Amino acid sequence: MDTLKARNQEKNLKEALRYAAIGILNTAVGYGSYAALLYFFKLHYLASSVLSNVVAITHAFLWHKYWTFRSKGPFAAEYAKFASFYVVSAFLGLLITAFFVEMAHIDAYRAGLISIFICAVISYFVNKYWSFREHDSVEPGPPPQG
Repeated sequence: MDTLKARNQEKNLKEALRYAAIGILNTAVGYGSYAALLYFFKLHYLASSVLSNVVAITHAFLWHKYWTFRSKGPFAAEYAKFASFYVVSAFLGLLITAFFVEMAHIDAYRAGLISIFICAVISYFVNKYWSFREHDSVEPGPPPQG
């Protein structure tokens, strides 16, 4: 039993580290695509922002589906869940940042960092248990008596 618990803890730690690594990589991909759309394609900054977010969401989804969580769930359903929470997380980040700046009187730089950390932790658990939820396999048992 202790071996199973240790294996689960190790799996969760590796998963969390993979999630963090993809978060760092995805930040570079998101900003890199934003800058490339501005510079090379001369797009308006708002159009660049929207398109780079689509790139970042898709990039993060693919890595998390196939590497972080190693999900075998339905692609379209998981993508819809992942992308919808990505949008919710962005708004949550705005609310958290505003709270720390306006109510807790923390400077905007620190408030932004706190918000990123809180949203990353929440996002990890939402993605683990909702977007890429593991489906328990049910072993067939004897028919019910009665």
